[in-house]
Amino acid sequence: MVDNKPGAGGAIAVNAVAKADPGGYTIGISPPGPLVLNRLLNAKLSYDPAKDLSYISVAVKQANVLVVRSPLPAANVGELIRPEIVPISYSGTPQAVMALVAGEVDMACLPAQALLPQLKSGKIRALAVATGERSRFLPTVPSLKEAGISGIDATSWMGIIAPANMPAEIVARLREETSRALQEPGVVSKLATQYMEVVASTPEQFASTVHDDLARWRPVVESRKIQLR
Repeated sequence: MVDNKPGAGGAIAVNAVAKADPGGYTIGISPPGPLVLNRLLNAKLSYDPAKDLSYISVAVKQANVLVVRSPLPAANVGELIRPEIVPISYSGTPQAVMALVAGEVDMACLPAQALLPQLKSGKIRALAVATGERSRFLPTVPSLKEAGISGIDATSWMGIIAPANMPAEIVARLREETSRALQEPGVVSKLATQYMEVVASTPEQFASTVHDDLARWRPVVESRKIQLR
C-alpha cells in the first residue's frame, strides 16, 4: 500500500517511517530535504535522521535546475545573481513551483522532474543545472560551472529509508530487491522520461551521501544565516 504524506518539506512522511515498526513492512522514499536540509534548518525536527532511520539505498539521482519565471528579463545566471537574495521556504516542491509560476518568487532551484510541465509550457525558463557538468537530459542548459560558479554540485536524489533498528538481513534483502527492480530495462526507461538516473547504492554509500551533503550545506546555511520563513 502506498501512503502519501505530503507537507513540512517531507518531514511528515519521514517521521511516519521513523516511528514505524522495523520489521521490514514499512519503507519510505526521501529526497535530500528531509534528511539533510531539515536537519540544518529545523531545530524542532520530530525525528533524528542520524538515529531514527535505516538507510537502504539511494535509488536514483537527478539534476537540480536553476529556473526563473518567464517574464523575468534575466537571460543567464550572470544577469540573475545579485548580492542579496532572500530565501523563501515552502512546505514542498509543488508549492514552490506554484509560487514561481504565480510570480510570488522570481527564481528557484528544484529537481528537474518537478519542473517538466512548466518548462515545456514556457511558464518558466531554465538558466543552469546546479551541477559541475551538463545533464544529458537537458543538454542545451549550461552548468553552473559554465556560468562561472564553480564548486557547486546540488544533485538531487531519492533514497529508500526504513525505521532504525531494522535487522541487518532485512536491510540487505530490501537493498537487493531495490537494486534488482531498478535494473529492469523498463524501469530505467521510465525513470529517464522523468530525467532520473539509476544509482542503486549500498546502505553505506547512502549514509556517506547524507554525510557529504550535510558537510556541503551546513557552512552555506550558517554563513548566510538561512532560516525557515
